[in-house]
Amino acid sequence: MATSDSRIGQKFGDALSVGQGAIEMGLGAGVAEGSASGGVVTSSTGVGAVAGAAGAIGGIVISAHGANTMYNGFNNMLNADGNNSGAANENANTGKRRKNRIPDQGKPNTVAENPSGTTMKKYGDDGWVQKEFNKGHAKDSNPKGLEDHIHDYKPNPYHPENKPDRMPPRIPKRNELLKDFLLPQKK
Repeated sequence: MATSDSRIGQKFGDALSVGQGAIEMGLGAGVAEGSASGGVVTSSTGVGAVAGAAGAIGGIVISAHGANTMYNGFNNMLNADGNNSGAANENANTGKRRKNRIPDQGKPNTVAENPSGTTMKKYGDDGWVQKEFNKGHAKDSNPKGLEDHIHDYKPNPYHPENKPDRMPPRIPKRNELLKDFLLPQKK
């Protein structure tokens, strides 16, 4: 959960991105137009045409970068959580997947389980998740994700709230499921 100060800062940064993108689009269009027309006018024989074409292409690239920066800024401003999830995650907050999700922050030194029983998270002294257990699932491209697996969480001092980073899946160690999640180990 982001604090109100971090949300304000995020929105301010997003607004600056929109402005930066608009400036880049304008400058890029000017460079492209000036290079293209300048190359033709100053070089009717074709002697400077290559330099003019390169300048025009550079201007187009600058304009495209500006347009992308503006798009991302607007997208982040309109998105409630401030991340750049875009249309790809519009359905992430609805349906079965959302109902089974467990928050990364919970009551310190506890274990939480989702309603379907497919995921458990162990929280540390600070309330952030330390370890996550997932029952095997077939939609994972990682071979270790096809069977029961563990995701460790590594501290992230660069996150504004110290939210840890989720590590790739790994096979549970001997007695780890019993020790951390009170589950019997598969043989």
